[in-house]
Amino acid sequence: MLCTYFAGFISLDCGLPSNSSYKNEVGYTYTSDDAYIDSGVSKQVAPVYRSKVPAMYQRLRIFPEYERNCYDITPVTAGKRYLVRASFMYGDYDGSFQPPRFDLYLGPDFWYSLSFDNATHAVWTEIIGKATSSSMSVCLVRTSNGGTPFISGLELRPLDDDIYAVAKSSDALITYKRIDTGSTRQQRFKDDPYDRIWTPDYNAYGAPRNTTESISFTKSFMLPQAVAQTAVVSIRPIVISWAAAAPSDRFHVFIYFSEVQRFPVPQTRNITITMNGQVFIDSFDLSYLRVTTIYTPDPLSEGNYTFSIWVTRRSTLGPILNAFEIYKTYSATGYATYGPDVDAITSIKAYYKVKRNWRGDPCLPKNIPWHGLGCNYDNISTPIITSIDLSNSELTGNITHLFSQLTALRTLNLSGNHLQGSIPDFFATMMSLTVIDLSNNELTGTVPKALQERAQNGTLQLRVTNNHLSEISTNSSANKMSNGVIRTVLVTCFIFLIV
Repeated sequence: MLCTYFAGFISLDCGLPSNSSYKNEVGYTYTSDDAYIDSGVSKQVAPVYRSKVPAMYQRLRIFPEYERNCYDITPVTAGKRYLVRASFMYGDYDGSFQPPRFDLYLGPDFWYSLSFDNATHAVWTEIIGKATSSSMSVCLVRTSNGGTPFISGLELRPLDDDIYAVAKSSDALITYKRIDTGSTRQQRFKDDPYDRIWTPDYNAYGAPRNTTESISFTKSFMLPQAVAQTAVVSIRPIVISWAAAAPSDRFHVFIYFSEVQRFPVPQTRNITITMNGQVFIDSFDLSYLRVTTIYTPDPLSEGNYTFSIWVTRRSTLGPILNAFEIYKTYSATGYATYGPDVDAITSIKAYYKVKRNWRGDPCLPKNIPWHGLGCNYDNISTPIITSIDLSNSELTGNITHLFSQLTALRTLNLSGNHLQGSIPDFFATMMSLTVIDLSNNELTGTVPKALQERAQNGTLQLRVTNNHLSEISTNSSANKMSNGVIRTVLVTCFIFLIV
């Protein structure tokens, strides 16, 4: 697999030609996404925009064919936290000036709804989540009348175990805001070792201040030096406010403070913070060149939020603010298709080199399984595979024994391929199977007697027309050949008769 690491990073330019790569301005490498997905079509943004946007936004991968299309980002370490960032710019690649709308999922769980104001509206969204296996899946899902989903870039950044550990380990954190106050430029790697994007806000929250001195911080938050070295001060309360989009939205907040200027001893700055008019943090003093972090150990669920940063009466200086982060949080469901079914269908995919949207979880999100699969959701946390349709899929080789590992399989359609060899005996022992369609292949030999008996007693619909089968032996009828191909007729009771 084509996979380039820089400090453990995976950086994909979606739509970049296969085996292509380039280095960005800080030196880490973006590679093609081709090895991480089996569907989609590469496109370029309209020529008028190509010279005006960064390299990652000059191309995109669109997904016109399937309802769900997933990337498998690998390798990752199960139990470790990662920051995953997806980036999008429509760029009028199709000349329609109609940006689409679609949804984004991390594995089986909803992440974000995408919409765009215009052709050059660039959108990125981040999520901090824990890997549950050796890969993480990012899926784009078509919505009703939303148009064709697309993606411009996909990035994965490993995080140390300590960072954001104060948030519940089961929670995924979706970046809502990450602001570097008093700064004039965006901060990323190498200033931030995790390549978090810090958006500059020079003077909206107060008057800018800065230092070139080194600032100390705790490992639990790893505030970048370049971010800690800038701040804003004010003679009035500094206010951070936002409104939840839905009543169920919950948030974690991290607010960072540090004195970036040394003052004479008589000068003091004693901070207090209120949320929606109530005391959030009583009062605390700041240390010169040392970060103090105020955070929410449990997610907030108030709906509307106003954090006001004040100073107490004993202060001679006004409030200060260096940076803040706001994350929307939700608990990952932990749902996953039944493990042995996942292993079996993944092995079947590899055996036949299936080129479809067969990435991510086979059955989840609910009712959006892999194309050609059917699933039973009676146990929504662990759905099972009940049907496979691989008809007209250019399959070659023998019928693999891997199908026998799908113990709840009811329907199997392998018609219209180039399968060879004999019909395997194991089908007769798969008692959940009620339909097998092997018609229009190149199969040889005979139909196993046990399968014939199940077809005759009505427990199985068996279709084998247009193969090179030599004979079918039954207890009740003779068999006649026509040009080496058995001709069968399926009657209404689903018993095959030889004519």
